[in-house]
Amino acid sequence: MIRMLSELAHQVRSQENLGTVVQQVLQGLSHRLDNDAATASAANVDRNLRSEGAAQDRARDRREWDDARGNSGYAAARDHTRISAHLHRQGHCVEVWWNC
Repeated sequence: MIRMLSELAHQVRSQENLGTVVQQVLQGLSHRLDNDAATASAANVDRNLRSEGAAQDRARDRREWDDARGNSGYAAARDHTRISAHLHRQGHCVEVWWNC
């Protein structure tokens, strides 16, 4: 970027080409900002995908750990209790878990 500005500064020899040089600088900066924004956006998407993948890996590891300990039934009951409690708070009756 500094090199580009330095090269453009050498092109300014008179008042007539000053406008052209300024326009070139602005176009260069605009192009650079567009590239930086696209790079940041791609990095953000990549980071989100990695985060989502990590969450899925943790969930799979938790299921495998529960299965290895023979607690898969416990894990299912724990999830069912959590879901039914949420539904009960919302005013829905889950007859298996609550006396409605």
